[in-house]
Amino acid sequence: MKRIFFSIILVLFVLMPLYNVVAWDDYHFAVLGDRTGGANQEAFLMVLRDIEMLQPDFIVAVGDIIEGYCDKETARKRWDEIFESLRVITCPIFITPGNHDIFDKESEEVFIEKTGFSPYYTFDFENTHFVILNNAVAENVAQMGKEQLEWLEEDLRENRGIDNIFVFMHKPFWAHGIGKGKEDKLHNIFKENNVDAVFTGHWHQFASNEYDGIRYILVGSSGGSWTGKENVELGMFYQFLWCKVEGDKFYPSLIKAGNIYDMDLVTIEEEMLSYDINTRLISFEAERISGQDYIDVGVNIVNNTDKVLKSDIIIEYDKNWEVEPNRKSIEIEKGDTLESHFEFIQKGDFYPIPRMNFIYPFGRNKIYEYSRAVWVKKNVECPTAINTPVIDGKMNENEWKGAGIALDFADFEGNETRVDDTKVYFMHDDENLYIFAFCHDKEMDKLKTTQKNRDDPVYGDDCVGFMLSGDENSIIHIYISAIGTIWDQKVDMEKEEADLNWNGNYEVKCSRDKENWVMEIKVPFEEIDITESDKEIKMNIRRKQQRNSESAVWMLDWAYNPSRFGGLLLK
Repeated sequence: MKRIFFSIILVLFVLMPLYNVVAWDDYHFAVLGDRTGGANQEAFLMVLRDIEMLQPDFIVAVGDIIEGYCDKETARKRWDEIFESLRVITCPIFITPGNHDIFDKESEEVFIEKTGFSPYYTFDFENTHFVILNNAVAENVAQMGKEQLEWLEEDLRENRGIDNIFVFMHKPFWAHGIGKGKEDKLHNIFKENNVDAVFTGHWHQFASNEYDGIRYILVGSSGGSWTGKENVELGMFYQFLWCKVEGDKFYPSLIKAGNIYDMDLVTIEEEMLSYDINTRLISFEAERISGQDYIDVGVNIVNNTDKVLKSDIIIEYDKNWEVEPNRKSIEIEKGDTLESHFEFIQKGDFYPIPRMNFIYPFGRNKIYEYSRAVWVKKNVECPTAINTPVIDGKMNENEWKGAGIALDFADFEGNETRVDDTKVYFMHDDENLYIFAFCHDKEMDKLKTTQKNRDDPVYGDDCVGFMLSGDENSIIHIYISAIGTIWDQKVDMEKEEADLNWNGNYEVKCSRDKENWVMEIKVPFEEIDITESDKEIKMNIRRKQQRNSESAVWMLDWAYNPSRFGGLLLK
């Protein structure tokens, strides 16, 4: 059993006198949410100051303390920087590893080296047993590993008679398990062994529910970014938990800048409904047709509430577009779906694309302020190659003449991207898809190319990425760095699982000059799961430019959702 007692927790607080680590009948501890990804250091320091003012006996962090997905030395430096920030805290801190803290074997070694903690461990305080689990690199319970799960069951069996048992892990597996009424292996283990509360993070938004007497808490952000505006009613604000223990009683409170909120502020059902509003209940049907100077944009809104939905659809746009009409008042009966159409006329560049704003009321007098770039499907023709391209990292005109080209790239909000110019060319023959990516860079000397081996975290380097789907039941997800290092996985959409061990059979070559780097790749059609009769590959493209921490995407939704991909039309 890996157990760490307070008497030896001196790693992070070498200047702290031993008498600060004292136990008494009643005590308080704070729970720190994610600081990363997309850290707001000012907000994180504000949270630390608030916690220190309350003087807890100790703090437990649910993970994502450093900005991860970096090399070993950078990770060490980032841990050192965090310890400087934590000097304002005068109590012990116990750290749960998040996916930004542990993302590969080397980062796990750095985590152990810098924090002094194992990836999973336990500690005791007074009449309470604390269990810290590691699901940082796992996408489901099985991937946490047999050793850890057996250790967990043995540890809980040995300690089930203790007054309080609290479990911490970074990713909220419970939300898609017991939270959806599904079989949940961890919940069954917790229920059988008298666990009182489970704390998680990762989603940067608060939610809390109780199942079978176990309080589950999704701790929101303590500095990590989230999509959209701050929304108190949906638990999207910088926060931490304040927990009081009296004997076998547990009293958690949610705190924002000194304010305390009820634990039922947002239920997991409301959190998921807010997510559905943004991703499923409001959708677009629109396609850019070659040779047509307007786009018919269909807006579909589902009223998934028990009330009549009354609101306005407002379309905002810049001088590169005209929209008719740009505002509509709508009314949708409960359970119904509204379909409304707008005419978009392109007057200039494709981006920035018009934006739709909509107030969606729901739940207990809550609202969701929807504001997103309008989704328009784009297509690129992929002609048959007259001369089969040789994969040599060179743009041979005899091979690539007449190729289809993807030119329009944007940031995730549908605005013009800060990434330098990107052009991606496409050809095919009977058996293979050929792709040539041209990546201009004004500062080639700052190109980041640290990853050398297959399936290293290439997405932390300068790279281009592709999601390709033939039948929409699977997606191959590829990143290729500026030196040709490949990371890939295959996603099973029906099982909602990604196979990280899957390796596609590609041929890749990269080259560069003073102002550009290029990537040429051959992808066999059999890897994409398409047949001879298929005429379209669903596709999205992303370029990552690390010197300015920016991305450029071809279609706005960089997510495992082929229905929101663009089309690669095989000719």
